[in-house]
Amino acid sequence: MTSTVPDDDSDEPLTFEEQVTVEYGPVPAGVEEHRAWTARYFDGSASQLPDGLDGPVAGDRAVLVLPDTCDVGGRPSEPMPSVA
Repeated sequence: MTSTVPDDDSDEPLTFEEQVTVEYGPVPAGVEEHRAWTARYFDGSASQLPDGLDGPVAGDRAVLVLPDTCDVGGRPSEPMPSVA
């Protein structure tokens, strides 16, 4: 995402760029992979998601736990294709 805002100190606007990476899937099953995943998302800087959403959030990461009804055969369902 890119956005610009006027700059009071310059004729050029300020430009901001942000990138969001989305991953989905089950928690890793292997012991070492599970520990690394847990350390990444559940460290001391994480807080509860707002508005009753299930999962933690921090300044640079978040986890949203989807209900079991979103699973297909015990695995996260595939995203629905977009329709033009």
